[in-house]
Amino acid sequence: MSNRNGLGESAGYNKLYDNFFRCVYNLEPNFADDDDQARPMIMDATNLLQAAVWLEAVPCVRLIIEANFLRLNQVLWKHIGDRPEGWIQVAARLQSPLMFRECLIHIVGKYHLENGVDRTFLNKRDHGPVAPKIWALIVQKAKELKDKKLRVERVLMEFYPDRMIHKEDPETIPGRAIYAADIYLWQALVVFRQFITSAFFSNFHHKAKDGGLSFYRTIGAADATYLRAETLDKFHQSFDMSPKAKGLLIAALEQIKAEAKNVVAELLVDRSQLVRGPNDRPREHLTCTEVLDDEMPWVVGGQNLVCDDFEMDDEYHY
Repeated sequence: MSNRNGLGESAGYNKLYDNFFRCVYNLEPNFADDDDQARPMIMDATNLLQAAVWLEAVPCVRLIIEANFLRLNQVLWKHIGDRPEGWIQVAARLQSPLMFRECLIHIVGKYHLENGVDRTFLNKRDHGPVAPKIWALIVQKAKELKDKKLRVERVLMEFYPDRMIHKEDPETIPGRAIYAADIYLWQALVVFRQFITSAFFSNFHHKAKDGGLSFYRTIGAADATYLRAETLDKFHQSFDMSPKAKGLLIAALEQIKAEAKNVVAELLVDRSQLVRGPNDRPREHLTCTEVLDDEMPWVVGGQNLVCDDFEMDDEYHY
């Protein structure tokens, strides 16, 4: 080799081990940085991690590799959002809560979608003993998300605005006059529940192809456009009213819609790191999954999993 013993201009023939020993001596590794999407840098870093796993020396490189990944900021979060299955094993070996949490948020959000998650890749034996722990956490969080959807949908069906609730107290017993004043709220509630029921029977809820995402966003939108004034024309074909009464009914319906937003708000929380601009397409899955620090697979059971073998499949190379 022209560069025998590292005496040449650059250590190109053993760059991998050069980077490894740089980390051992607390020097910054030489990662490629000539691409806006950082693909060569990501390849250099993941190859270094694989070498460290084989050498049972992950602690020597873990913090440096994680720091270089996190410096990518939005570029990193975009890559993880596109292919979370390919990143979650890396995040686990690096013991990076930020990266692992981001992977899990996207995997769980797509878990119940058709072809949403590459389960075969996630369960490959080549990933080592860490894979079952990660998969068990994915299944657990996916179940929690589905249970949350079912609870939210049930609350929508049983929802009453605060204004309609009247309870007896030492000074007042709700009477006919109090309930008569709520007549437009009761009518609006009937229309609202008919809309919710129709959506459920049409499978626009958690059984929809998008997992109910569009339905939840419709209910929780800041400018909710469902059940507009013109929509009530069909209702008024059977229940005609004066112009003033129609206005009161619309106002009551808007009040119910405004409070219903709070019911679905927990599903629409975005816990992902990717910052999306006003012109960017929204995510096609929910990103509300919460992952606690003590749920990380390298914490559960107190086992150090960083020395297990793992594989970055060709399909997930960058």
